[in-house]
Amino acid sequence: MKILQISLATILVILSFSSMTLAQSKTKENDIMNWADSKSDESTYMSASGDIHAYIKWIPPGYRVLGHWSLQSSVYASASAEPMGSDTSYDATAWVEATADKVSADLPYRDNIDTRATTTDGEGRSYFYDSHGNGTGVAEVAYKKHPVSSTLKNWWDHFNPFAEQVTRSFDLSIYCYHWASHPTTPTDLTADPRLKVEIDGDSNQFVNRQIGRATITDPTTATEQQW
Repeated sequence: MKILQISLATILVILSFSSMTLAQSKTKENDIMNWADSKSDESTYMSASGDIHAYIKWIPPGYRVLGHWSLQSSVYASASAEPMGSDTSYDATAWVEATADKVSADLPYRDNIDTRATTTDGEGRSYFYDSHGNGTGVAEVAYKKHPVSSTLKNWWDHFNPFAEQVTRSFDLSIYCYHWASHPTTPTDLTADPRLKVEIDGDSNQFVNRQIGRATITDPTTATEQQW
């Protein structure tokens, strides 16, 4: 009888440890991909950057909600440029593409972009800009082009070293996300987020003369998840 009591106690300890381990694993956030990169061109002060975070975690049951495994994947991609100095100007052109899950929505084709589309900034200056998303937040592509400059506010101040400079910077960014869930197992949840960012600088004093470039592309495949 004593041996039986010890065995039962041992079994209870094992079961208790197993339950604790399972509970701990369900509270841990498991990364599918956690990636970031940036590139810059110092000569033109242009930069391209991107950030990807995809993970799976257990969502405990709540009010009228059953417990489930949740997959969340997000991608942030951006391009920016600053003037090269006083009394300088060049044209910046950027393409930014991203998908939070390549299976659900591939990187959008650039054919969706109208490179003749125009809009205006907060100061009423016109520039080329167009963007296209698939409506679910999974994928998006954006295009933008306009001068990046630091020039005199008044032309007659050309010989005045204290004259005010008016600057025009460049920025373009997109954010994509993807969400999925499974009631019993995380192994059926996957994501393959990707992005591509390109920004080019061209001298607007000489036709088609490239003066700089910054480009990044995400890893070709997501890291395999471990459980």
